[in-house]
Amino acid sequence: MEHHDKTGGTVELREHEFDGIREYDNKLPNWWLWTFYGACIFSLFYWLWYHGFAFGDSPKAAFDKEWSERQAVAVETMFTDDELRAASKDAGVTAAGKAIFDANCFACHSSNGGGVLNGVPLPGPNLTDNTWIHGGAPMNLFTTVWKGVPEKGMVTWGPTLGKDRIRSVVAYVLIHRHPDLDSLYCINPDGSRNTIHTADVHGRFQTRKKIVWSILIAIWVVLPWLEIGGRPAILIDIERRSFFLFGATFNAQDFYLAFFLLTGIGITLFVVSTVFGRVWCGYSCPHTVFLEGVFRRIERWIDGTAQHRKRLKEMPWNAEKLRKRGLKFTLYLAVSLFLSHNLLSYFLGAHDVLAAIVGSPTRHPTAFTFVLIATAIIFVNFTWFREQLCIVICPYGRLQGVLYDRDTINVAYDGKRGEPRGRYTESGRGDCIDCFRCVAVCPTGIDIRNGTQMECVGCANCVDACDEVMQKLGRPPGLIRYDSQNGIETGLRRILRPRVYLYACFVLVGMVVFTVAAFRRTPFEAKLLRPAGTPYEVSETRIKNALQIHLVNKQPSSHAFLIEPKAQPGMRFTLPMSRVELQSLGDVRIPLWVEIDRDAWRAGIVAEFVVRTEDGVLTREIDIAVAGPR
Repeated sequence: MEHHDKTGGTVELREHEFDGIREYDNKLPNWWLWTFYGACIFSLFYWLWYHGFAFGDSPKAAFDKEWSERQAVAVETMFTDDELRAASKDAGVTAAGKAIFDANCFACHSSNGGGVLNGVPLPGPNLTDNTWIHGGAPMNLFTTVWKGVPEKGMVTWGPTLGKDRIRSVVAYVLIHRHPDLDSLYCINPDGSRNTIHTADVHGRFQTRKKIVWSILIAIWVVLPWLEIGGRPAILIDIERRSFFLFGATFNAQDFYLAFFLLTGIGITLFVVSTVFGRVWCGYSCPHTVFLEGVFRRIERWIDGTAQHRKRLKEMPWNAEKLRKRGLKFTLYLAVSLFLSHNLLSYFLGAHDVLAAIVGSPTRHPTAFTFVLIATAIIFVNFTWFREQLCIVICPYGRLQGVLYDRDTINVAYDGKRGEPRGRYTESGRGDCIDCFRCVAVCPTGIDIRNGTQMECVGCANCVDACDEVMQKLGRPPGLIRYDSQNGIETGLRRILRPRVYLYACFVLVGMVVFTVAAFRRTPFEAKLLRPAGTPYEVSETRIKNALQIHLVNKQPSSHAFLIEPKAQPGMRFTLPMSRVELQSLGDVRIPLWVEIDRDAWRAGIVAEFVVRTEDGVLTREIDIAVAGPR
């Protein structure tokens, strides 16, 4: 029998033999030994980690955790907000809910849900306002009752009551809620974020807004590429302190014109707000245009409807959530990068931005830093901050109390027609069936039926949503519409009124001042200056002044300028150059000397120069007093 020894050397056989099989006494391969040793070490650390010190979840704990997460998702999908609101309109359901509430919830919330008994606060919070610690949506309330809040003493009612009885309790609580107009819906009482998932809506105002948004986005993207007279249509060149606006050229000396321009725009917004409310916010504000016209549409395309978005947010991380979040945030980042580069083109020029993109960041550190910061701000704002910019930061909404009056046209609910609310099958009810569709589509989460509120941006989402419901019920549209308080109450609108005339006068004055100042602005600047140092030198017979001519070309094209001194008795001029050519917005300081006989000098005598373009079209006369001893 031939023996094969894979390790080489002498073959050693063990003494025992079984069924003709003899065992080699070879050394085990190193790869097998090290694998075995590693497995032993891993097993030791695994046992210590999971069973010795309990740093990680055991298989049972991991299973329990995953099961709890799945149960949580199951609880949150038992009903929808609309189903719970509909249950609150059923007298039988709310009556059953009252009986359950009185039997189980009285001790902590009192019989009326106010959380106070005989002036003494009870352990449970007030359930009759809109301040909800764990979320104000009906399903938030359902989930809270089902799971309980053990750390605060609220037991888990799900296994005890079941979903149908908890639905009855929630329906009963919903009919006792009263609007809290002093709190923001997007911020919970503890300061945490209450995420708003805006429902989809279609209608005539949505179509108009999409058209307006498309036009505004196209203008904003294309404008930096347009050129007038070889210059960008709009360019704010901070480095060179120059500004190009539709063929006109301005420099730092013209900055005062910006005051009239900006105040004119501001007062124009006042006029628009006084007449039409926050129509600017709902249709033209850049934040609204890009949030609703770009980012929200991407979100709807990837995440689905509002209910799907809410469930996706609350579900545990899995392959579906990773895929959708990854795709959405990637597109958000791409759009943010595009917007930041397009914004940069208003300050650097579109062609220079393209050159900076293909170049190294080290060659354009300022532009690169600007893009990084702008991209981060845009991404965070449109991904997370969203409506909080309008509500918390932007002061425009807070001006409503000053700008609005009873004749201001804004989004309004016709209470005369809508009240009393009730199911559409009930007799004696108003047109409002209390479906909360207007709340579901509001981007700031308000209920427009509570009246004009600071958070309302005048987007008309609720108008289209309500019109859609009215159409299904066979009722005329316009229960929620653009109207004034007087229009709702009396049916009469008044557009022109003293306040509008006053604001219009301010706008007119600003426009006149800006127009006059712009037309009086000279195409070039020429000034005589005294350099630092001794203002003059005196000899026995003459007085010598050192001066400078500062020449600035404000025209959009290059020009040659001629400098000519005006001859005067006893005065001589030394001018190194009498002709100078300047590019657009270029400037130069030309030194010169003026000498005058001591006998001819007197206090107040001036040296005069004529500066004109070489073609003779533009001319300016400048002068300066000749300094001398007194």
